[in-house]
Amino acid sequence: MFWDSLLYSALAPVLPAYADRLSLSDAAAGLLSSAFPAGVLLGALPAGVAASRLGGRRTVLCGLVLLAISGVAFGFGQTFSVLVAARFLEGIASVVVWAGALTWLVACTPAASRAATIGRVLGAGVAGTLVGPLAGAGIVATSPQLVFCVLSGGALVLAVAMRRLPAGPPAAASGSVARIARPAYRRRAAGAIWLVTLPAVMVGMLPVLGALRLDALGAGAAFIAATFVVVGTVEAAGTAVGGNALERVGARRLTVGAYALAAMLMIVALVPQTAWLLACCLVAIVAPIALTWTPAMLRLRDVVSAARIGDGHTYSLFNLAFAGGQMAGAAGGGVLADIGGQALPWGVLAGGMLVTSAALLGRSRAPERSTTTSEDDHAAT
Repeated sequence: MFWDSLLYSALAPVLPAYADRLSLSDAAAGLLSSAFPAGVLLGALPAGVAASRLGGRRTVLCGLVLLAISGVAFGFGQTFSVLVAARFLEGIASVVVWAGALTWLVACTPAASRAATIGRVLGAGVAGTLVGPLAGAGIVATSPQLVFCVLSGGALVLAVAMRRLPAGPPAAASGSVARIARPAYRRRAAGAIWLVTLPAVMVGMLPVLGALRLDALGAGAAFIAATFVVVGTVEAAGTAVGGNALERVGARRLTVGAYALAAMLMIVALVPQTAWLLACCLVAIVAPIALTWTPAMLRLRDVVSAARIGDGHTYSLFNLAFAGGQMAGAAGGGVLADIGGQALPWGVLAGGMLVTSAALLGRSRAPERSTTTSEDDHAAT
């Protein structure tokens, strides 16, 4: 997952160079950038089916091979259409890797330590996005063919090495993902998907609106880049911490507190009139949000386990909700900012988080389901 995130984020620093070389318009450059999340959206549900039927390790192997092919294709691509197709294939490969890896991890991890383990692994995935820009700098210094061949070769080395690791229990029989739309699961499924989508909207908004406001306050490119490196570092650390905090605090209380704090910080972030203070606010916003990824994933897994549709669907639905929220945040945040300034999108998002926190508090009178041990785990015991 770290390697996949590294390969994904290597493009960002060199996108302007590709745009110049191919004489791309802003719209065409946006299409090239959005090809990856489009691949994630299209591949999410098939990846869940593959992970549920083939098992986690086999699915990871397939994803790593696709990742290597897409990397080589992008490195040697000379036309816009080839680059878009390669980036689209990389998005599919990415969601296959994540669905397989997390399915594999859960199958091999005892229920008592599952939340903490998933938090650490998700943190490693986020950390890969911090190293990716260094690979992008290598592309500028050398050539895309060399760097993407090295990255693709690394994916194949991982595939070979993973063949020696235990596969875990065989994949259990699974049903159609449409089963979660049944009345017995529909409300819980919608709630779990919402708890992934809502913070993903923030992930999409932050680099767009945050970077634009930093620029308006006079920050240079180096300052903006450094700010988002710190943001990514805090997100990676917070995701890992969230798994451990979940064991002590509980999913509902952790999510309620994190959303309420993040909402207040979003309003505070509208006040600073210096780049340094705004950068501190952006880092602060992401810290509580990072704590909520593991609880949201495990809440979604509870629904999937209850519906008995196979663990692989947990991570495909997670990626589907995340990619959709991220795209909505990036595009919708910009539209709302054009209409009413930055106060409007941040205010809408903060309001959504406060309403969600209130709704979760309203349900706190009911016993909270365990997010670390599912019905299938009890049956196995």
